[in-house]
Amino acid sequence: MLPLAEGVQRAVNNLTTGNRLLWVKDAAGQVTAKSAALQTGEIRTTLLTLDSVPPNPQVKDMNGRYWILCATPVQVNNINLGELYIAQDITDERMMFLNLVWSLSVATLIIIGIMTSAIAYYINRSIKPLQRISQLTKKISADKLGDARIDLDNAPSEVKELAQTFDQMLVRLSEAWEHQRQLLSNVSHELRTPLTIISGYYYALL
Repeated sequence: MLPLAEGVQRAVNNLTTGNRLLWVKDAAGQVTAKSAALQTGEIRTTLLTLDSVPPNPQVKDMNGRYWILCATPVQVNNINLGELYIAQDITDERMMFLNLVWSLSVATLIIIGIMTSAIAYYINRSIKPLQRISQLTKKISADKLGDARIDLDNAPSEVKELAQTFDQMLVRLSEAWEHQRQLLSNVSHELRTPLTIISGYYYALL
């Protein structure tokens, strides 16, 4: 059996790691046990002089380093030993987290930039054939419907399908226009003889 104070000190030593420190204060505020790293140095003054440490873990910036601090009452065999304070240095983890956030932010911006460029390129590539169709349709006249064709070999499949449909429409319009011209020619030919006879009768009557 060990004395209570020595047992508490051994427990503190066993729980202490490189970045986790512990100490115990009695009801009078005197430190009764503490980690070896709290024997000397600036960290001893910084941590041991803390008065208000919350029971729930909280992060605190102390001299440029970040610590998780919490305190809890300690009782052994119904004997109140005071409060156990736990402090863990998370500066390296925090820096790693900030670097990770920074890397993810940069990667996200790069990905967004690449996606924006790719979308802009695709939209521009899709619009150019439409502009080409617009330019060609401006040059199409009734006399050139039979020769008008829209060839878009490198266009996207949707635009190429539109161009093929437009070509088929031009063929149908050309055929309809040719039928109309043929009809007008036939009608004018059929009407020429009767009109000539009527004109002769008219001049004879004069």
